Amino acid sequence: MLSEVDVFISNYTLVDPEVYQLWVDGHN
Repeated sequence: MLSEVDVFISNYTLVDPEVYQLWVDGHN
């Protein structure tokens, strides 16, 4: 995974972990 994307997602989880989970499910 690109570090920039990783940082973006890491920050986004602080806002809405459920959305992050949906993102992970959609990219696996």
